[in-house]
Amino acid sequence: MWITQFSRLSKKHKYIGKGSRGDVTIVPTLVINNRQYRKTSSSEGHLLRIRGDVLAQVARGIANFAKCELRAQLKVGIKSGKSHLIEDGALPWIVKNANNEASPIRRHIELALCHMAQHAIFQLPKLEFLSVASNNKLTGSFPEFRSDSLLEHLDLASTGFFGIVPESISNLHRLTFLRLDKCYFSGNIPRSLSNMTQLVGLSLAQNDFTGVVPSLVSLSKLNLLELSGNRFEKGRLPDWLGKLTKLNELYLCQMNLYGEIPSFLSNLTKLRVIGLENNSFFGHIPSSFMNMTHLRMITLGANQLQGPIPSSFSNLKFLRHLFLY
Repeated sequence: MWITQFSRLSKKHKYIGKGSRGDVTIVPTLVINNRQYRKTSSSEGHLLRIRGDVLAQVARGIANFAKCELRAQLKVGIKSGKSHLIEDGALPWIVKNANNEASPIRRHIELALCHMAQHAIFQLPKLEFLSVASNNKLTGSFPEFRSDSLLEHLDLASTGFFGIVPESISNLHRLTFLRLDKCYFSGNIPRSLSNMTQLVGLSLAQNDFTGVVPSLVSLSKLNLLELSGNRFEKGRLPDWLGKLTKLNELYLCQMNLYGEIPSFLSNLTKLRVIGLENNSFFGHIPSSFMNMTHLRMITLGANQLQGPIPSSFSNLKFLRHLFLY
């Protein structure tokens, strides 16, 4: 029973887990402004039919409690650990209300998720699906990942997450979808990504990654790969890309690439979208694009290409968008 006297939690964080007033497991009643609200008897334990101002107070209390938990753990130097909010059932309510139209509710829930993400949310032993995308005020960084994780889907796109992506991310060996685009990650892309062979979708675009992209040739199931908009070292397209033959979408824009567009891209016969703009490619547009008969969009703008557009492009019957400017 996770509902408790939230308005007092920020002053009682030293009692967390001690079985007294700060313990979220002992009080089934919420008291706000001297009014009592009892938990409903629904199987999920969600509060129903409570006025918006009360929901805002609940969200605020959850945010304060999460902050207290984080402070308590940081005080003793623990980077990851248990969260009473999570263990006692608050997470479903938090997720349900994360996109509430009322801005006070949404703001406090974003703060709660921010604090929880710092120390517990990635450590949930049964978690299979986690998406907090498009919460631009939500911040955090990755812990070291546990080897027994069941996580299959991780989406942090368009959040304030930052820092290094640890090599231990490969411990998420069940992961099929990893989306970290439009965040603030930096450093090198971990080489251990090549061990995540169940990945179908991988998006690392628009971060501050540096160095070179490690070989991902072992990710043979990929149908989406996004690496655009990072600060990689200047280089040519790696030939291992031509072996990812299940790719449907490939985005390699603004990656400091140069040279001629290689012919091995024609091996990617299932491609529907290819983005190569804002690089330093030169030479002619290769006629080998004709082998990619499923192409619907090609972006080649802001390069140094020259010569005529291959007449064979007229045979790409699915092509809808061709950007050359």
